Amino acid sequence: MKDPNYGAATVIVLALATVDWTRSRTSDMLVWSIAGSAIVATLSRGGMVLLAVAFLVYSVVVARSGLQLYAKRLSILLLAIAIVVPVYSMAHLAPPCIRRITSGRKMLAALLRVTRPR
Repeated sequence: MKDPNYGAATVIVLALATVDWTRSRTSDMLVWSIAGSAIVATLSRGGMVLLAVAFLVYSVVVARSGLQLYAKRLSILLLAIAIVVPVYSMAHLAPPCIRRITSGRKMLAALLRVTRPR
């Protein structure tokens, strides 16, 4: 896709078509995590908001069928995200534009740092 927003929208439509809307399954959480990582890779803010809304609607619909099982699977998904995000950050796998922003912030902070007179 040439436009990240269209790419994110495509990923969301595919995720919505793939998950089971009648009950919570472990494979559905895997689909949501893959869709989330694909949308983060596009850097589409609108796609991230749309994914959050779609996941919220899915959560409400599926939680009605069995809240305990859904809560267990959601906690596993959140734990996986909590593990993957720091590893992703430490491995310097971020896209080049994010790395440039981060290095630019570091350079700006160094330029604005006030030195103490001796």
